[in-house]
This record gives sequence, structure tokens and C-alpha cells, in this order.
Amino acid sequence: MHAEEIAQIVIEALDQEEKNFIMLNFANCDLVGHTGDLEATITAVETVDEQIGRLREKVEASKYDMVVTSDHGGGGGGGGGG
Repeated sequence: MHAEEIAQIVIEALDQEEKNFIMLNFANCDLVGHTGDLEATITAVETVDEQIGRLREKVEASKYDMVVTSDHGGGGGGGGGG
């Protein structure tokens, strides 16, 4: 998974020209989370957190807005609630 590369592509795109909308997906946490490997999941979450931080810095220095969502909350009740 290439979270660093995805973030860099978006950062560069924001520098190149005005964008109306950019949507991206960091699949790391979800994909690794389904393996049951806790250490790998922690690493995935830390990696994505770092990249979201990079993107946030770029967005805060610009006129853009940023919305972060998740595909499910993983509330443990089987329904994916948060």
C-alpha cells in the first residue's frame, strides 16, 4: 500500500492548478485490519495518520477544505457503528 505516494500526488496536484474536488482513499487500515494482525494494523493506522497530517498542513495553508470519513466505525457490535 502506498499511502505516502498517494498523499504526495494530492499535494502536488493542489500546487499545480485549482481543483474543484479531489477524493482519495487510504485503504491501508481497512485492508490490514481484516487480517487480524494487530501490529500491522497499528502500523497502517500510524502511516495513514501521518499522511492525513501532511495533507491537513497543505490544506490549512490553502483555500481548500478537507473532510475525512471512514467506511465503518468498527464499534464491535457487528453493525459497524461508532
